[in-house]
Amino acid sequence: MKKNFISGGILVVFAVILIVLGSRIKPEIKETGGFEEEVELPFKLGVVLPADETEGYTKEHMDAIITAAKTAGITEEEIVWKERTEEGDAKGAAEDLVEEDCTMVIAVCSCHAAEMAEFAEENPQVRTVAVTDTKLFSENENFYTAQLDTKEACYIAGVIAGMKLKEMHENGKIPKGNYQADGRVKIGYVAKYDEERSGTEYQEFLRGIRSEFSRVIMEIRFTGVRTDLDAEASAADTLVRSGCVMIGTNTESDRVLSVVGRARENGSRVYAVGYHGSLPEDTSAEYTGIVKDWMQYYSELFAAVAAEQEIPAVWEKGYADGAVTVLQDKKGMTEETKERIEKAAAIWEQIQK
Repeated sequence: MKKNFISGGILVVFAVILIVLGSRIKPEIKETGGFEEEVELPFKLGVVLPADETEGYTKEHMDAIITAAKTAGITEEEIVWKERTEEGDAKGAAEDLVEEDCTMVIAVCSCHAAEMAEFAEENPQVRTVAVTDTKLFSENENFYTAQLDTKEACYIAGVIAGMKLKEMHENGKIPKGNYQADGRVKIGYVAKYDEERSGTEYQEFLRGIRSEFSRVIMEIRFTGVRTDLDAEASAADTLVRSGCVMIGTNTESDRVLSVVGRARENGSRVYAVGYHGSLPEDTSAEYTGIVKDWMQYYSELFAAVAAEQEIPAVWEKGYADGAVTVLQDKKGMTEETKERIEKAAAIWEQIQK
C-alpha cells in the first residue's frame, strides 16, 4: 500500500490522492470572503501505548517516534497518543484514534498485536502497525508488523558473560559458597513470560555462556506479565540470595539492575546482564547488556511515508543489522574479547544455515 503525506495543493490533486490511497482525512471548511474553501488537514498518526512517559519502555518508543517523525517532517501536533491502554482495550483505543482522523495507527506493545490485526481487518482504510515479539500473519494489505530479533544478541551477550565467569572462576573470584554441590556455578534469569514466549532468549543466553564456561546451572524466575516492578525486584532478590553470580533478564524496567546494584554495594560479587530499549545512563551493575534500537524502524517507516513508498509488511531486524546491539565492558574490549565475539557471530551464522 502506498504511504501518503498530504500537504497544500490544489483540490484536483487532493481528490486523486484520496481515491488512490483510500484516505480518511476529512476536509476542513473555512469561509473566505463569502466563499467556502477546502483546507487539507495534515497527516495524523495515532499511537496506542501500554503506559505513559513515566514508564521506561513506553517513553523509549515515544521518544523514538517523535524524533523519527520530526526528521520525516511530521510534527508532534500530528501525533495523537492513547496512553495506559490495557490488554483487551487496544482495538477500542485504535477506533477512537480513527474518529480523530488518524490515517495510521501504531501499537507499540506486543500485548496489543493480536487486537491490532483484528482492527486492521475491520478498518482497511487505516494503515495499522503492530510491534510484536511473535510471528503474526495477516492477509490484510493495511497491516504491518515490526519485530526486533534478539536471539543472536542474547547469544553474544552470553558469550561475553561466559568469558567473565570463566575469568572469575580461574582467578578464584567466585566465593566457595556460590558453587553448587556438584561444582557448578549458579546463574539466574528473570523473564517476563513463560517458556513459550521467553524461551528463545534465555536459551540462547545460556548457550552463549556455556560456549565459554560450561560449568553453570541457570535458575529462571518468570513474572508472567509484561511489566510488574515488584515481581521483577522480588525475582532478582531471590536469585541473588540463592547464590547466583550472574543474572540476566528480558524485562523492560530497571528493577533487576537496581537489585543487583544494591547487592554489589553490599559486597556481593554478582553481575547483571541488562535488557534495554535505548542506551542506559548507568550500567554500573552490568557486565554486559542487550540494547534494542527502535529508532531504526521508525526512521524507515516515516521516511517511507514521506516518500510515498511501500512499507514492508513484515519488518524484522536484529544484531547483524545493528538494530540490536550488545554492551561491552566499560573498561574497553581486549583484542581477545573482540576476536571471541567475532568468532561467536560467525558460529551463530553457521548454526542458522
